[in-house]
Amino acid sequence: MKKVLSLVIGLFLFSAVNAQWSTGIRLGLGTSAVSPEEVLISMKTDEINYRLNYLGNTRTYSAGLFAETGTDYAFIEFGLNYSHSSAYYDLEGFGDYRANTNTYFEQYSNLEIPILAGGKYKIFRLGAGPIVSYNLNTTSELPTVDGFNSDQEKIILGSQAAFGVTIGILSVDLRYIRTFAELGDHFTFGNNHKNGFKQSPRDLKITVGISF
Repeated sequence: MKKVLSLVIGLFLFSAVNAQWSTGIRLGLGTSAVSPEEVLISMKTDEINYRLNYLGNTRTYSAGLFAETGTDYAFIEFGLNYSHSSAYYDLEGFGDYRANTNTYFEQYSNLEIPILAGGKYKIFRLGAGPIVSYNLNTTSELPTVDGFNSDQEKIILGSQAAFGVTIGILSVDLRYIRTFAELGDHFTFGNNHKNGFKQSPRDLKITVGISF
């Protein structure tokens, strides 16, 4: 990972010296592309203690800066964004854990570095690239649940694909964003028992960029 980041930074610095850059602000509004999912959690080998339902995410909001360079037919864009989203989980406890039955809420604040590269033709562009996210803060009601353990990773990797149009100083993209992790990877129950979700977080996002 350090070698990849060093290569990206080196390419960025080289391009900054040898190319014309367009900079500006970019705002985003996204919606989750993940359907509700249910898992059963056993903190002991002989019984089921919880039924955990992922109910869905609220809209994702992002705001930040971007820098873009390229030719008539190709481009690369670097971004630095603050993003905010939330999720809901419905938990049903059994036996001694029945008191934990409730709906729980989480909020996530991340600093994102998206890199988008691809081709363009006239006002249209098509690109893809990685996203590196750093978790600034997670606020969760789940730590009140018996057996809950936080397993939060600070650095989260993902990818994106985008189709957009550019008219003057305005650029509008539709982006498909996927995280290289599974739902709820940031927590476990009991003696490091994973929650067992199969889906990965995915978003559809509209972004609007305004060049300076």
